[in-house]
Amino acid sequence: MKEFNNKELEIVKYIKEYLPFREKHIISTRELSIEIAEKYNIDTEKTSIAALCHDLGKRYKDDEMRKIIFDNDNIEYPKHITGALLHARVSSIIAEKEFNITDKEILNAIESHTVGHANMSMLEKIIYAADYLEPTRKLETAERIREKIFIDFDKAFLEVVLESITFVLSKNQYLSDKTIELYNSLVVN
Repeated sequence: MKEFNNKELEIVKYIKEYLPFREKHIISTRELSIEIAEKYNIDTEKTSIAALCHDLGKRYKDDEMRKIIFDNDNIEYPKHITGALLHARVSSIIAEKEFNITDKEILNAIESHTVGHANMSMLEKIIYAADYLEPTRKLETAERIREKIFIDFDKAFLEVVLESITFVLSKNQYLSDKTIELYNSLVVN
């Protein structure tokens, strides 16, 4: 496991205090993210910070997240947009306000880790994929794709997106326009 720098230790302390129920997942996402970043020559410090921050918003209930977003962005989300989608924006807000993270690439990776969007950066894709593939998630498909991510990133990433879409559709949940744009951008190119 890669050592934590001072900023990361500060974030880990926050996780232990407010998100102990997500700690294993977050740390596992960080580890896998760093492995993928190393393989594809992406900045591991940025990757680590983004991975550690990706679920910080999960400490709040849906109504609290809506208020945080409204207070920061003056955007009001309808009730069908739940914490599964809201927490990514809230996590980005916490990273910026609580930990003074101003790097747009990191903030974008945090914010886009649930629904994605067309033309994602490699850092954004790594956090999106690692969140789904990290080993504490006992998903058969995740284990299979996890091996592929180090061989053919683009193919494996498309599989992650397809699995995410399939999951959302199987639950009859709202599928974000951004996720549809992400999928279309991957199959058209």
